[in-house]
Amino acid sequence: MEFDFAYHSIQEEKIRRGICLVLGIISILLALLFRFIMKYALFKGLALSFFIGGILLITMGLNFFTTLFHNNVINYGNKALQQIEDSLFNIYVCEIVLIVAILFGFILMIKIKDSALLFWRGMGIGIMIQALIILSLSINQSIKINTYLKLTRKSEIKMN
Repeated sequence: MEFDFAYHSIQEEKIRRGICLVLGIISILLALLFRFIMKYALFKGLALSFFIGGILLITMGLNFFTTLFHNNVINYGNKALQQIEDSLFNIYVCEIVLIVAILFGFILMIKIKDSALLFWRGMGIGIMIQALIILSLSINQSIKINTYLKLTRKSEIKMN
C-alpha cells in the first residue's frame, strides 16, 4: 500500500507541475495581450499582476512543488520527516501571505472608483485572481503532504 501511495503521489506531482506550468504560460500570454493590445489602464494593471503571477506559477511548476514524496522515509529516518514537516510549515506561511494578498487585491478592487486610478483597480483584480489560483494549488499540496505524513507515521508505528 505504501508503494502504491508513493507511486500515485509522484504521478500527481507531475500533473500538478504541469498545471502550474500551463497556468503560468497562460498568465504571461494574457499579460502580454493586456499590455500590448488592450490600451486601457485597467488592463495594464491586470497585465502587471498577471505577468508577476505567471512567473510565480512557472517557478512553482519547476521548483516549489518538488517534495520528498518519492524518497523512502524509512531509509532516511526522522531527517526526511523533519524536512517534509519544514516544507509543510513553509507552505502554511505562503498560504497566509496569499490570503493577505487576496484581501489586499479585494480592497484595491472595491475602494478605487476614480477613473484616473483604474491601473490600481486592475492591479487589485489581478492580484486577487493570481493569489486565488496559487492558494488553491498550495492548499492541494499541503493536503497531500499531510496525508503522506499520516501514512508514514502509521507505517512507523506498525514497524515498532
